[in-house]
Amino acid sequence: MAVFPNVDGWARTGFWDRALDSESKPARPWQRLLATIFFVSAAVLFRVEFLGPLGQHIPYVTLFPAVMLAAVTGGLASGLLATSLSAGVAYFWFQGGVLDPGASLAMATFVASGVAMSVVGELNLRARARLRRSRDELRESEDKFRFVFEGSMVAKSMTLPTGALRVNQAFADMLGYSREELERLRWQDVTPPEDVEDVQRTVGPLLAGEGTSVRLVKRYVHRNGGILWADVTSSLRRDVEGKPLYFVTALLDITGLKKAEEALRTSEDRLRLALEAAGLGAWDLDLAQDKAWRSPRHDEIFGYDSLLPEWGYRQFIERVVPEDRERVDRTFHGALEAGPLDFECRIARPDGEVRWISVHGRVYFGGDGKPHRASGTILDVTDDKHAQEELQKAQERLLLSQKAAGIGHFSWDIRNNVNEWSDELMALYGLLPGGFGGKYESWRERLFPDDLA
Repeated sequence: MAVFPNVDGWARTGFWDRALDSESKPARPWQRLLATIFFVSAAVLFRVEFLGPLGQHIPYVTLFPAVMLAAVTGGLASGLLATSLSAGVAYFWFQGGVLDPGASLAMATFVASGVAMSVVGELNLRARARLRRSRDELRESEDKFRFVFEGSMVAKSMTLPTGALRVNQAFADMLGYSREELERLRWQDVTPPEDVEDVQRTVGPLLAGEGTSVRLVKRYVHRNGGILWADVTSSLRRDVEGKPLYFVTALLDITGLKKAEEALRTSEDRLRLALEAAGLGAWDLDLAQDKAWRSPRHDEIFGYDSLLPEWGYRQFIERVVPEDRERVDRTFHGALEAGPLDFECRIARPDGEVRWISVHGRVYFGGDGKPHRASGTILDVTDDKHAQEELQKAQERLLLSQKAAGIGHFSWDIRNNVNEWSDELMALYGLLPGGFGGKYESWRERLFPDDLA
């Protein structure tokens, strides 16, 4: 298993496996007092029982350790108390209450040493207390980090520069592995081979000291071979010397979003193809801001080679010819209440050419019941209009020529037995206008019996 740094950069095997050492809790004052009396009493007993007459020449030999132990375990107060008790015992018991010059010097040296040891013991005690607080804070910090990392519902990992992984359960679940399986792999093993170089190029500047974090969209290989997309945020942690330790990474599975984007892109491509094939332009108007999105074909219909920077209802109505403008404006504002929007009108292009357009769309309403956007299509129907005009003119010329030549014509809807005659045809049969019954039987009645066979 790879060696991962913990949250403070110390090498740990198994990531959480090694617990921090902890100092014992500081002793209470009465415990320190009893300990000091015990140390001094033990020192005196040892001197009396085991040193005998030799102790007369070295009276402080067993008292120094007592003072030292008291100072180390109890600090300044315990050290000074041990010094005072030891000096009193030495003076009244060992020296008999009388000090010659040599004994006075030894007493002074002992007291000075005791004071010094007490000061050192106090400093040591305070240092140990600070260390204990630091370790408690470190343990609390590590517990918090472990909770955030292990218990998070967001997929997270810690990755060494070598590629070795440490993951939480959410990460393992996302890729379909157990944590043990995944932690035997490297990040390169769960990345499509063709993406590895791009990812290395993205995180390379972080390893080189340029920045501390990076965000990217990355693909992962699921255990079943499928591809997952993830929104990845990764931060690099360094040691006190600035050397890279590991990446802390959070991942959000956006596979569903990617599939939706792809489906939308496919749908848009199909719609674009259909619009282009039909010669339709598309538009979507924000009614509040009077700003419209348009397809390129939309502006082409209005005579522009490229999309104009601004377009809205105001720009549209200005391009409607004056004769149609009032009718179109009335129709548009009526759609703001009803919804459907359908009309035909004429527009004037920048070069002065007049074109016919057909607009089909719908107004959409918000939760407050007010219209907030409209969208639809636009089609240039100029050629159709011209064709209709030519057809109407041709029909008028045909009717005129038939009347002049006395030629009648009829139309017969066989399915519904509806027979329509022109006035000229009825005149040929000697009927007044409107005198024909309009049925097949009405016509048969006017035939000679010999012709019916």
